[in-house]
Amino acid sequence: MALQPPPVLSLLKIIKKVVHDVQNIPGNGNETQNQLITATQQPSSPVALSADVEMLLERFLVEAELAETTKETYRRTLRGFFAWKEERGITDLARGDILAYKQDMLARVRPSTASTYLTAVKSLFKWLESVRAYPNVAADIKTVKLVGNIHRKDALTPAQAKRVLQVLKGDTLQAKRDFALVNLLIRVGLRSVEVTRGRLGDLRNRGDQTILLVQGKGRVEKDALVVLTDATLGPIYDYLAARRCEGCEVVGEDSPLFASLSNKTYGKPLSTRSIRQIAKEALRAAGLDSERLTTHSFRHSAVTFALLGGASLQQAQALARHTNLTTTMVYAHNVDRVSQAPERFVDGLLDD
Repeated sequence: MALQPPPVLSLLKIIKKVVHDVQNIPGNGNETQNQLITATQQPSSPVALSADVEMLLERFLVEAELAETTKETYRRTLRGFFAWKEERGITDLARGDILAYKQDMLARVRPSTASTYLTAVKSLFKWLESVRAYPNVAADIKTVKLVGNIHRKDALTPAQAKRVLQVLKGDTLQAKRDFALVNLLIRVGLRSVEVTRGRLGDLRNRGDQTILLVQGKGRVEKDALVVLTDATLGPIYDYLAARRCEGCEVVGEDSPLFASLSNKTYGKPLSTRSIRQIAKEALRAAGLDSERLTTHSFRHSAVTFALLGGASLQQAQALARHTNLTTTMVYAHNVDRVSQAPERFVDGLLDD
């Protein structure tokens, strides 16, 4: 039988009980408590919430076994959810409140963003019920349906990709790094977070090929790979050779594949923010200044180019490391729709 919302006990009192129980969970020990303390000392948004709510969120995030980037997204999202709740004076949350939150978010933000918000809230209440702290009032709330097969970010054309790479060519260490980075993104479709996680020791040989081990989105291990052709690997080696000649950095197996050159973070992995900035500056330098062209456009381009070049659907799936073939089929559908455009048949009848 499903748990029913308590008629008298407020959510805040239940939160206090849950937070108090952190100290007494068998097997948690000091490690979990230390994780909670460390996490709560690192606020990520200006939303002012009670210490009880913050501790609840951190306990949830510690136990949720999420990737660090996902944890940060959930932390920011759930802080916003509780701020929304407090603004409306809601004490005991019920199904109708979650539905109201969903509708409110759909009115304020894009459907994809609202989907992320709702997913975090549903995950929180699923966990609250699992620890018998509060009924899962979000259980039967439907997720936001995202309509359409057109990606929010555009892929480049082959000519545009060539132009981007051309403007990046140069002899300085930064130019060699940026060219090798963007060339890698365009040719193998890595995500920016996957580049940040890359280390020199991830470059391996498999038979007569060089591969790069990849820790994908939401993964805790480097259990995927991409094959580096000569056209991809050559610029990386040029950059690494220049990097070693600088003499200011000890380059070893644990060194980042792409390192920062700024004074404060010299030699550390390029952040996702820095990668996005490099990509955007390269696009603008090539005359491609559009909100629909970003770092993720390079990933779309890699999969699209593979299909245009004759790769099978399964080969494109392996390149993109899509878990579900349906995701890759979206790319194939868009490629076929454009390359086999029926609009041309209309022109054939109307044009002289």
